[in-house]
Amino acid sequence: MWNNIKKQSGSTRTCPIQPSLIQDKVFHNPEEISEILADTYYDISANANYDKTFLTQKIKAENSLINFDPLPQPNAESLYYNLPFSEN
Repeated sequence: MWNNIKKQSGSTRTCPIQPSLIQDKVFHNPEEISEILADTYYDISANANYDKTFLTQKIKAENSLINFDPLPQPNAESLYYNLPFSEN
């Protein structure tokens, strides 16, 4: 995904992947590193790590429908999910 974004923005500069030391093992492969990071973030954000009050609110929010309409609707909360974004 980031390679596509760089191409679209005209950036051709690349940074080499730095080896990562995780649990006394060195990883060089970007796919392995990304999987390890994904697993770590998954574990950190697991429901077991939240207190009961926050977890109740989180579950309620996750079960609410999101209004993806780009324009505000009368008597409805519109969060502008589909508006263009920029670096500025």
